[in-house]
Amino acid sequence: MVKLSTSQLKEVLGWASRQRDAKGRSLLERARQSLLSGSYLKYNTSLSKAEDGAVVWDCDCPYVQKTGKPCKHVIAHIILAHMEELRESSKAWEEWVNEYWSKQVEEAINAFAQF
Repeated sequence: MVKLSTSQLKEVLGWASRQRDAKGRSLLERARQSLLSGSYLKYNTSLSKAEDGAVVWDCDCPYVQKTGKPCKHVIAHIILAHMEELRESSKAWEEWVNEYWSKQVEEAINAFAQF
């Protein structure tokens, strides 16, 4: 997974928290919801770093194709790559990461129970 510097991570998440849809939801919150629901996997998303250290991203979702801006799928993948850093950064992130991992464990147990 591509790791951002602390300043890059803050910049990206700050930008995502300021981007609002017509319903007033932030891009950051929509990314977090897509992680909880698993819908972030619906489209092919890639993250890499250029030689100069800049983050290069792509997603084949309609939003990116229309606007050229990062989407919730890209932000979700950035969150996944930085779970531990985010968990340690604030109580709110710690609670969200714990909720995410609890949901993942619950889904894994349910999947195994079907066998």
